[in-house]
Amino acid sequence: KPRFIIIGLQKGRKNTLEKDCSIFDHCNLTNVRVFLNSIAYPYDNLNLDFTKNNFTLLYDMYTSFQESYYEKSIRNPILSPSTFLSNAPIIVIDSSKQNDSATASAVDVQLEIEASESLTGVTAYCLLIHDRIVEHVPFTREVRKLV
Repeated sequence: KPRFIIIGLQKGRKNTLEKDCSIFDHCNLTNVRVFLNSIAYPYDNLNLDFTKNNFTLLYDMYTSFQESYYEKSIRNPILSPSTFLSNAPIIVIDSSKQNDSATASAVDVQLEIEASESLTGVTAYCLLIHDRIVEHVPFTREVRKLV
């Protein structure tokens, strides 16, 4: 079962050597939702509005990752809110508190992104932090459990 889903968006950076590929873009997101076997995370709408600097919930999701992942009540984010906004407005979704019986088999992952501008030329990167290590061979569509 995925414990965390981390999503980053980049606009006009794919296969472009002139642009810094370590920078992510907010792309004027208004809402992001991940479905794991038809269960939505996060439960509520994010109501993001980058034109009005309304990204507090997104930053809180980012800062709470460290606390939840390491199971310690310490938040020590690497990025300040302004650096987060300009360099790495990533979306960190905590799905660690899901029902274990609902995820006993393969997990279907769907990503739903809403934005106030066109997402043409935008590439989405999604990292699943999982309890199990698997190997995926895209050519054969084979997935093997390693640990």
